[in-house]
Amino acid sequence: MTDHLYAQRRAKERGGHYMHCPKCGSGKISLGLVNDLLRAVDMNGEIFEAKFQVPVWCCSACKLRWQGQEAQAAKEATYQHALAQRTPGRIAA
Repeated sequence: MTDHLYAQRRAKERGGHYMHCPKCGSGKISLGLVNDLLRAVDMNGEIFEAKFQVPVWCCSACKLRWQGQEAQAAKEATYQHALAQRTPGRIAA
């Protein structure tokens, strides 16, 4: 399942937490993906970068864009994956 579809399903399972815009209250919202870049430090103190996609909610009525819990989960998953690729042993999450 893609991150986009997973985020939509999770929002619906949570009782529609993001089913209305927090600014204008409109129900005309959608979930999209935006490219982002994570900058972090590995276990050896070396700086690294990892590209990832962030789920972003958008209101078509007032054009507000915001991130929810899905964005933090995507960032954390990217960080853990990048660390695992950089170290000889796997890092337990």
